[in-house]
Amino acid sequence: FKKYKHLPTLLTSFLLTALIWILQGVVIFLCFKSIGLDVYPWACLAVIPLAVLIGILTFLPGALGSSEVITVTFFTTLFAISISQVTAVTLISRFLLFWPYIFIGAILFYLKFK
Repeated sequence: FKKYKHLPTLLTSFLLTALIWILQGVVIFLCFKSIGLDVYPWACLAVIPLAVLIGILTFLPGALGSSEVITVTFFTTLFAISISQVTAVTLISRFLLFWPYIFIGAILFYLKFK
């Protein structure tokens, strides 16, 4: 815990987290655009961190399921978009964002303990 109290470590963690959340917001925005829906880019950037943070409260691995429900709820209440369209976008973005982390982690795990 002493290592994580240092300012450079906290700053690096914050910057990497912000970068990942921005990337997730851009991906979900592009997913909306890919199926022909218009949403505000700032809404995508704001909803993703909220969904991730609220999804963590469920204690599911990777907030699997709960963050999708929260994302669908936020986007259907903010915009006049049907639940099926938002669900499609959420699942596409989840596939694009979640599974690469799993594969990269598995490869790095293999390389470390090879």
